[in-house]
Amino acid sequence: METFITSGGVTVLIVVFMAAQSAAILWRKRHMQPLSATAVDLAATIFPGLFIVLALHAALTGAHRMWIAGFLLASWPAHQFDLWRRGLWNRPLDRTPETGKAKAPRPV
Repeated sequence: METFITSGGVTVLIVVFMAAQSAAILWRKRHMQPLSATAVDLAATIFPGLFIVLALHAALTGAHRMWIAGFLLASWPAHQFDLWRRGLWNRPLDRTPETGKAKAPRPV
């Protein structure tokens, strides 16, 4: 089991599960909305996590630290695009009048 994890096999398994989940979502929603809209929504949701899993794979397999940093850096704009697409990018936080602390954002 230790060699499965340290060789990066666990990250390959995660990517396979992510691909299977994406295929299942696309297959299920094929009649609900245009496939291109579903694919863009799905890509915006999947890519941030995929980049982080690729960074983990690079770290486990001993890749150069620039690969790890590159994958982590690529996940940042992917997260920002996903937030923008969901309408959460420029929305101000709700603050409670008593404490002035921010409440958790409402789902869109």
